[in-house]
Amino acid sequence: MNAGLIFAYGPTNSGKTFTIQGGKDESAGILPRSLTTLFESLAAKTEQAGVDWTVWVTYMEIYNENVYDLLDQPPSAKNEPRKQCKLKEHNGQIHVKGLRELQVRSAEEARQVLRYGAKHRQVAETMSNDVSSRSHSVFNIKLVPNRGSDTDPTDVSQVHSKLAIVDLAGSERALKTRATGERLKEASNINVSLMNLGRCLEALRWNQVNSNKVAHVVPFRHSKLTRIFQVTARYIFVCACVDVCVRIRASGRVQQSSVVTT
Repeated sequence: MNAGLIFAYGPTNSGKTFTIQGGKDESAGILPRSLTTLFESLAAKTEQAGVDWTVWVTYMEIYNENVYDLLDQPPSAKNEPRKQCKLKEHNGQIHVKGLRELQVRSAEEARQVLRYGAKHRQVAETMSNDVSSRSHSVFNIKLVPNRGSDTDPTDVSQVHSKLAIVDLAGSERALKTRATGERLKEASNINVSLMNLGRCLEALRWNQVNSNKVAHVVPFRHSKLTRIFQVTARYIFVCACVDVCVRIRASGRVQQSSVVTT
């Protein structure tokens, strides 16, 4: 299976969510543009080779180190807790149990799913941002050959390729944001998970460059964010967002053989 990751990374209020989602038409972000390109490419390939593909999407968030399905119906009662999704490992693969897989048949249908899920994401006002993301969101796109009723996007052997587009919550400094209470707890979890993500990328890169040496242990298990991508990180791209300036930098190909589990 070919697998890729795109991260939008940067401090709070640097434009990460806009980089990923964007606006309408020409101001569309990376995610809606990717969906448009995907379905246009599939239409061309189907005409040329007669290959029939299905496209499946999931949308989740990692909030305070808990995983939630953004496509779930929100709780009807105000104080009713949200349903958490659990991470399970089976045959060397990481699965998010309870996550809904939706088949989409057009780019517009996929964008509708994106808009629906985005409404349920955890956001709050801080000193740095009126609408600050308090969670990391992950939008997965899977390409699976059409096998009729036997098509199963949860079966790794059937998945031809997968792309995860991640809108990371921004790193924060408590002295700057003056966060307290729940906002401070959120910021702490965000900063810890981002720190571990950086350590994982550094270890993966070191192992790639120094393939003739003993591999560094990659601390995937230290956070839910990195645990989810433990065995699928083959191509990684980082969109570094700084204020209104966005610089795209590819971290390069991460060989599957360089991934060392802890």
